Amino acid sequence: SHRTGYIEPWGIAPDGNAVAAVATDNLGDNVASFPFDSATPPRAITATRGVRQFPRWSPDGRRLAYLAYAPLSAALVIVDASGGAERRIAPDFPAFAWLANDALAVLTSDTVRIVDTLGHARSALAIPPEFRSPGFLVARDPASSRLAYASGAAGGIVVVDLDRKTFTLAIPHQPSLGPVAWSQDGLAIFASGFIAATGADGQRTPRVYRFPLSGGTPTVVATLPPFCTNVVVDTDARHIVCEIRRR
Repeated sequence: SHRTGYIEPWGIAPDGNAVAAVATDNLGDNVASFPFDSATPPRAITATRGVRQFPRWSPDGRRLAYLAYAPLSAALVIVDASGGAERRIAPDFPAFAWLANDALAVLTSDTVRIVDTLGHARSALAIPPEFRSPGFLVARDPASSRLAYASGAAGGIVVVDLDRKTFTLAIPHQPSLGPVAWSQDGLAIFASGFIAATGADGQRTPRVYRFPLSGGTPTVVATLPPFCTNVVVDTDARHIVCEIRRR
């Protein structure tokens, strides 16, 4: 798809047929579903004034969660994929990931909280100081209750095991990478960004890498077009979506 306003992709639908994106329109930045079939037009999910970011599908594809911004506040909200009223479930600017159809992990600078789709807290886990500063990219392991996120304090990608309540620096010395997906078997993390930052033409070329959690050399899954941003990957990197802005 292409248009004169921004399109920021953030979540591939569980059925692998569409990507949830934030698209600029006359009202602001609204959430829409962009089918991979380019002959099918995008479908608006929200149509209200304001700014929305980071839409991600529930595992069953029936809901979306995203951040909604107002002039003096922000909140994590949920809406039905068919549209309708937003339901606030957490305040501020958290990173987040769906854990199941009825639960999300909400990451602030120092805490991981599990909340249900009504916003009720189920549990909370303090993030150790050396693993703080999670960014907005959080990936869920489909094989267990683990999450991966980029930590500015640790300078790499951290894995938190919600069952064991442990934090591990799984991919060290990679401050320019963000986790975007896991393998289906839970044995590897896919991350996007730059290791070799400059190509033969001098341009920064983003890539998607597969990091085995047992150690070893990462492999390049895909080399993306120059200036491709907002890289979105689903389980096992079956689909990769990104945005190119032309001015």
